[in-house]
Amino acid sequence: MPAEYEYSVEFADTHVAVRVSGVPDRPSIERLWKDIVSTCREKNCFRVLGLSSTERSIELEHAMDYSTIFEQAGLLPGFRVAWVQFNPAAAVMIELIIETTRKRFNGEGKVFYDEAEALQWLLETT
Repeated sequence: MPAEYEYSVEFADTHVAVRVSGVPDRPSIERLWKDIVSTCREKNCFRVLGLSSTERSIELEHAMDYSTIFEQAGLLPGFRVAWVQFNPAAAVMIELIIETTRKRFNGEGKVFYDEAEALQWLLETT
């Protein structure tokens, strides 16, 4: 049986740190992004470092609907998201999400496999 989807969202001085594990479903994904946006607004910090060790990829139907998920969460232009996906098979869907939402939200997003590299990119001045 797959592990339950779990996440944490915390402010880490220079960025908002997100940790995700388990198997994602639509309601959990929606809660995650609402919590991320809420923390970003509360701390006035729009740099997000996600560390994900999900057991399997986000389903295509959910990946294609991320524009709606981001809009409902209140994601606005100006967010910078570095997402580390430790499961290479799941990273493909994260890349699809970034590409399909880039123009609509005018934010920056990139998938990484290394946490140090992701943090370095995230903190670069844009």
